[in-house]
Amino acid sequence: YKRQLVEDMGTGTATTANALATAISYTDATANAGKLAITINQHSYSAAMVEDLTTVQSSYDLFSTFSERMAAALALKVDDYLEDLVNTALDDSGSIDGKTIDGGGTAAAIDQVGLQNIISAVIAEDANLSNWTILCNSSGYASLFAVDEFIQGYSVGNQQGGMAPPVVNGSVGMLGGMNVVYSNNVQTSFTNGSSSVDIAGYVLHNSCLHYAYSIRPRVQTQYDIDHLATKLVADVAYGGAVKGSTTAGEVTAFAII
Repeated sequence: YKRQLVEDMGTGTATTANALATAISYTDATANAGKLAITINQHSYSAAMVEDLTTVQSSYDLFSTFSERMAAALALKVDDYLEDLVNTALDDSGSIDGKTIDGGGTAAAIDQVGLQNIISAVIAEDANLSNWTILCNSSGYASLFAVDEFIQGYSVGNQQGGMAPPVVNGSVGMLGGMNVVYSNNVQTSFTNGSSSVDIAGYVLHNSCLHYAYSIRPRVQTQYDIDHLATKLVADVAYGGAVKGSTTAGEVTAFAII
């Protein structure tokens, strides 16, 4: 697990540097603080069958190629599942119900005013901005390039967002000290107040999203003599959970509207 928001564990007072006003009190209430149950209930796979004739005629490693493509398919499946956990948590009746940030003047986009709104909201939860990530959908990410300040040399370039002149590659890697990433799996709306609201993406604390495997991504092969071909299957068994609530100091995600 990554760093989590500081939880209120209670405090005591000492009268001097080495003398306590009262005996230290220990309770069982803090024993389970920060625990999060993850149910592993997802099993995804991608499969292919490569005929011997195709293998003989090919001048490159088909097995390696198929393995890479199947791994990419699984990654997209897991990415979609984890994104849905965040969207559901922000939905009506979710654990972080209705926590939103105005992305600026245009709905479901982010401009300079929107970035100020983002910083203002997250700094109230955790002042270390490097603990937050801006996760955009495709339209939200594209909106960043409509603001001149975002596309200058200091904000466009290497993924680390370094201040040194970067190799310009069209990627906004960091804004306001927060990493910026995007995914086509990020939904374009969520339910807020019983109505659908367009979003540009999310702002996530690094303690928000957790996942675990019971079967790590793997590729298995078996020869099928009936078809004179080799079967390939890539699979993974996993689960995830979102930690956070609407209580001040425990908000780990916001939808950017």
